Amino acid sequence: MDPDVQRMLQFQKGERAAFEELFEKYHRPILNFCFRFLGNSHDAEDITQDTFIQVYQAAPRYQPLTKFSTWMYT
Repeated sequence: MDPDVQRMLQFQKGERAAFEELFEKYHRPILNFCFRFLGNSHDAEDITQDTFIQVYQAAPRYQPLTKFSTWMYT
């Protein structure tokens, strides 16, 4: 099983440290992706923050049907 899927499932169960690990792993790649797409660092930071807020809020509904990174980038 994808280790990131395991972290998200742990976060579903209330382990906040699992979310922090996902944040540490994906913050920079998401920020870079957004910057390449938008060309503006301020907007990229806002979208990156929004992405992690959505991941946090979606945790109760998360189902590991794909790789975690695929789910998050979608």
